Amino acid sequence: MFGLFRKPRPVPTWTGKRTNEIASCARWQECNVPDELRGLPDAFRRTIRYPFLGSYFGHERMTFCYVLPQGVARGYVYRVSGGDDILNQQMLEYILYEVMEYAEAAYAGIVKPMQEKVRAIEKAKQDAARAVEVFAARFKQAVEADAKGVVAALQAGKQAQLRDWLNEMKPPEALYDQLRRVVLATARDVENQREAEERKRQEAVREAERRIAEEREAARKRLLSGPIPFAGVVAGNVVFGTEVETGDTFMVDVRKLQHTICVGVSGSGKSVLLHLLVHQMMALPEFEQVILVDLKDGVEFNTYRDNSKAQVVWEFDDLVRVVDRLNEVARERAAVMRENRWQLWPHGRIALVIDEFAELQTEIDTADDKEKKARARRLSASLLSLARRARAFGIILTCALQKATDDQMPSALRNNLGCRLVLRCGSSVTARSMLEIDDEYDALPVRPTRLRDGRLYYYDARRGDVRYLQAHVVPGVELG
Repeated sequence: MFGLFRKPRPVPTWTGKRTNEIASCARWQECNVPDELRGLPDAFRRTIRYPFLGSYFGHERMTFCYVLPQGVARGYVYRVSGGDDILNQQMLEYILYEVMEYAEAAYAGIVKPMQEKVRAIEKAKQDAARAVEVFAARFKQAVEADAKGVVAALQAGKQAQLRDWLNEMKPPEALYDQLRRVVLATARDVENQREAEERKRQEAVREAERRIAEEREAARKRLLSGPIPFAGVVAGNVVFGTEVETGDTFMVDVRKLQHTICVGVSGSGKSVLLHLLVHQMMALPEFEQVILVDLKDGVEFNTYRDNSKAQVVWEFDDLVRVVDRLNEVARERAAVMRENRWQLWPHGRIALVIDEFAELQTEIDTADDKEKKARARRLSASLLSLARRARAFGIILTCALQKATDDQMPSALRNNLGCRLVLRCGSSVTARSMLEIDDEYDALPVRPTRLRDGRLYYYDARRGDVRYLQAHVVPGVELG
């Protein structure tokens, strides 16, 4: 309490407005003014002497101060001097409300426009903030929906990628322009808001990317935990397998296929890989004919014999005739291309697939009479001719064997097979020669001599591109 109490004039109950536009925050002492208002620069300040004309109490001499801070829509009143002995709380309240009402009437012409401007700014900020919040919610919803779709696709074993949301969906610039037009003093706030919103957007994208990365890794591990069934033909492409490090399907455009050599010891998955390639060649409309050669026993490609595209060859003499005919086709197509000024053959392709090429080479090397030797030399020369020039004419050669040594396949032929599929090898020498690497050999994820069944390195000799893959298993192929 503030010392001795002297009986004041009876105090009525305040019946006027308890809140008003000008002085809605009032305190008896300056120290009672809210912290968020104290210390702000003044937009308007006036001293008010009490009592004034029309005040209820006349014997108390007090001084008040009315302040409207910059950028604030409400002012405040506090007592500067006098009235120290007033202890009646109802009287204190009555006097304060009188002072506030007086300030409202006396300074309305000056203060009201200031307050209206502040309120307009605040409303613009609030409207823009709400609009940005709506945008942020829409952005987050879109990213989460996209992430959910990508995760579902990955769980289904499909390929999917999160869209570039940071560039596709941006906050409307009009929101920030609106704030700039209202008041230049809020430029820093506008920029801060922009930066905060950008951080929120980036965080939403990072969270979606994190979820997708986790699911992609989980899907990759599930996928690679056992044999991978072939999911189906991809239009215009040949699938070679799944990339072990990413879980992505690796495929090559049919138009970019090269002559191919497939090397791997028995049981490494060479036949499974050949069937993967042949299965797609049979299904893709870009291939008009697929010639399958197996001189070992003639049964490897039996499953394709009823396909109208397929021609299965298991006799050496038949192979000689087939290769001769392919060279004729190459010459015919070359003539058509010259006439039409084509650089590459634009129509149907022919695939020549030779399994166990070493058997063919043995037939060539062991020819024991003049006629057989001539036929063998012709076949060897024809195969080399196909390897050197037939790709431009839409004829693709694929050869499989256990080791790529000169006694298994002539180096002149081998060097023209630009796509190398290297499964488990019996020696590092074979692997190094096929992958054309030396210093980088030790940096491979797994050494070719230790590859699991069905795992391989895809090597593009033209581009120097190496991919670590696991082959897919097509329906009907039995795993050894």
